[in-house]
Amino acid sequence: MGLLERITHSLNRLTHSAGVRAFLNHTYARYGHMTELKIDDRAKTIDVMVQLKGEEVPIHVHVASYTLDAEANTMTVGEVHVSREWMNVLANELVKGKALPLPAGAGKWAKLVL
Repeated sequence: MGLLERITHSLNRLTHSAGVRAFLNHTYARYGHMTELKIDDRAKTIDVMVQLKGEEVPIHVHVASYTLDAEANTMTVGEVHVSREWMNVLANELVKGKALPLPAGAGKWAKLVL
């Protein structure tokens, strides 16, 4: 891949990440806000930093693998790691390996971003 292609691809990912972050911050504002979102669509990884209400230190979430099913409008998380131990346990019990519903119509859109 040439330099121009890499720059274009990087800019596209940044734009998509910013749009996803804005959507999620609006939807889940009652819990806090996402300060960083990095989506690597090639490696199928997601890194998130969130500042939750009542927490003094931001929380890091690393999704080590995921798959999308645009037809079913779901995302399945393979591996997830959270910087708070109790949240890590909860995420692995409730999220890991489960088909999580995406907002209506988001499956096809997410396929382009993720």
